[in-house]
Amino acid sequence: LPYPKLAPVNAIIVENNGTLNVDAEMGAALVVIEGNVTAELIANNMTIESAYDGVNTRVLVYSLEGNTFSGDFLSVNGEVISVELGSAEGATVNAKLIPANFELAQNYPNPFNPSTTVGFSVPVQSDVTLTIYNVTGQKVAEFSGTYEAGLHTIEWDASNNASGIYFYKLDAGNFAETKKMVLLK
Repeated sequence: LPYPKLAPVNAIIVENNGTLNVDAEMGAALVVIEGNVTAELIANNMTIESAYDGVNTRVLVYSLEGNTFSGDFLSVNGEVISVELGSAEGATVNAKLIPANFELAQNYPNPFNPSTTVGFSVPVQSDVTLTIYNVTGQKVAEFSGTYEAGLHTIEWDASNNASGIYFYKLDAGNFAETKKMVLLK
C-alpha cells in the first residue's frame, strides 16, 4: 500500500553571525553558500559533505541512521544563498530564512548609472523607511512600508539626479544606519 501523505512542516531558520538554527526537528539540510568556504557541523550524530562548484559551496547535512537535528546545526563563514530542509519522515518542509539582526547592505552596483539596488534585513515584521540624501543633506527619494521578517531589496532609479555622492539611511524600529553611494553619469 502507498504511504499516507504527510502534512507539510513549517520551519524557521535563523542565521546569527554565521550560525544556522532551525526551530523544528529535521532529517537533512542542503545549504548553498557564496564562494569557496568551509562549513562546520554543530549538530550531533549527523554527517556533513560539501563541494565547491566554482561559484558556490554546497553543504549537505544528513544521517543514514535516521538521526535528526534542531537548534544550532551548522556554522558557515560566508553569505548563505539558500537553505533547503527535509524532515526525517519525508514531509515537505516550508522553511523561511530569517536574519537575527537588522542590517543594511552596501548598494549594488556602486558606483552606478542610472539605477542601484539597496538590500536590507529585518528579523521581525517592521515599518521601514529608506531615505536617500544628496551630499548637501537634501532628501531626494524616500521608500517606506511594512516588511515581513527576511531579506529585502529596493531599487532606486536615479535617472533624474545629478552625478555625485549620495547617502542612504535605513530606519526600522530602533535601528538606523547610513551608507554612502556614488552616481556616475
